[in-house]
Amino acid sequence: MPGPYDIRSSWSSFKTAGWGAVDAVILSPSVRNSFYVFHGSHYMRVSIDAKNDLKDSITYGTTTIASQWKSLAHAGFETMDAGVPDSIDNDNLFFFSGTKTLKVKMSQDKVIWGPMPIAEGWPSIKEAGFDTIDAIFTMHTDNDIFYVFCGDQYATLKWDGTTWATLDSGPKLIKENWPSLKEWV
Repeated sequence: MPGPYDIRSSWSSFKTAGWGAVDAVILSPSVRNSFYVFHGSHYMRVSIDAKNDLKDSITYGTTTIASQWKSLAHAGFETMDAGVPDSIDNDNLFFFSGTKTLKVKMSQDKVIWGPMPIAEGWPSIKEAGFDTIDAIFTMHTDNDIFYVFCGDQYATLKWDGTTWATLDSGPKLIKENWPSLKEWV
């Protein structure tokens, strides 16, 4: 697997935005090959070419989180650490900032769950021993499996349709189980 890449030299949207790092990247649940990208108190929406994953464009932004996501600003989420689409409703996104989590209904820009401590809203993350998270995403072949990363560890969570995500495995060391990320942790 090639990489890692310098994002400014490989993705034009990051060069245009002047961003050399990001805090969170969240897959858009409703727009194919589109992502919400957060850096500090700003965000942009980026689309990636389906035929060339190093060809991208800014489709919205860059702008402040507070100006476009008023629900997040009112809840005190001025920066993002991670986020993930709700696997049962593609109009909802879960966000994580510090030790807090919430869920936003995007079409209404409205917080519909939270804000609350991650440990309260996601007991399985607490069970993994994490009080904050650095990244979360679903397995590409199964939206009911979530990978959650914190520091040099990760855990998997399973959504069973009746309770909100149980601990499936972990925590485990990233460098021992993700060879492609070994140099990063």
